Amino acid sequence: MIRLGFLGIRHVHAPAYGVAFRNDVEWGPVYDADFEAAEVFARGLGTPVARSREEVLASVDAVICAGTNAEHFSMTESALRARKHVLCEKPLVLTPSEGEALLDAARVCEVRLMTAFPCPYAPGFQKLQSRVQAGELGLLRAICATNHGRCPGGWFVDPAESGGGALVDHTVHVADLLFRLLGEEPTTVFAKTNHLHWGLPVEDSALVTLQYPSGLFATLDASWSRPGSYKTWGDVTLRVVGDAGSAELNLFSQAFDVYQDQHRQWGYGSNLDQLMAKEFLQAIAEKREPLTSGEDGLRACRVMWAAQRSAQSGRPEPLEASVPIGPS
Repeated sequence: MIRLGFLGIRHVHAPAYGVAFRNDVEWGPVYDADFEAAEVFARGLGTPVARSREEVLASVDAVICAGTNAEHFSMTESALRARKHVLCEKPLVLTPSEGEALLDAARVCEVRLMTAFPCPYAPGFQKLQSRVQAGELGLLRAICATNHGRCPGGWFVDPAESGGGALVDHTVHVADLLFRLLGEEPTTVFAKTNHLHWGLPVEDSALVTLQYPSGLFATLDASWSRPGSYKTWGDVTLRVVGDAGSAELNLFSQAFDVYQDQHRQWGYGSNLDQLMAKEFLQAIAEKREPLTSGEDGLRACRVMWAAQRSAQSGRPEPLEASVPIGPS
């Protein structure tokens, strides 16, 4: 059984990974710069808290890197260089040079690097992907996508820790899904951002338009536009239009509406975190690349960086592996 530890636990998804892996791994230590938070988190897993990254890496086979965005690179690189397999939160990195360094480390050290993209594991998305690949919708013309959510607060709204706001938080998920559907990267990206909802030091609203070599265009609303009382955390939707038909997908719509003191939803669909966890462990056992690899994470970041540049320049920007300009 794989012995799995945590490097960083301050990402909002870290608790879900504790649940997703709990029946299939032996827990190793937990490390975070916030020692008190790490103690509480480790107690929930029934495992020790570590005083350093090195203490974790000395006693595990693999790690989950779920710290702040600014911590992803250093934590992941140290784990890869120690020949540990890594599941890293998104965005994988904040600069192209960091991304290339991680891919190189994973190749040289012959370990698995996986990006935490749960959406490709959704059965609904896989069905849509098979329909598109079978040509059922004909030649695709346009895609309208959303990835809305609540504002996470905390370090997510600190540019030094996050690298940006809603644009950084939500663009990469859909950029990855679009590549899986289309098999091509956009040629140009145009983005508009603003601080319409919360008046934060980072953008809370973002609208992105992507132009593809085939002539197709896609739009993405990647905003923290859901209030705290909203019935779900957010959404991921795709509306795909082809010349022979169209399809609509809401990845998190399998749920009952529940009305008590507050309207909320109880989901009954597949647990995407569990499906992602299973793939991570299988990729390690089979010594192969996972479905959502480090390369996939870096590819999605390229779209995010082009969107950041466009938000500041006010014009469409090409996809290129240049250092991003930072939060808009």
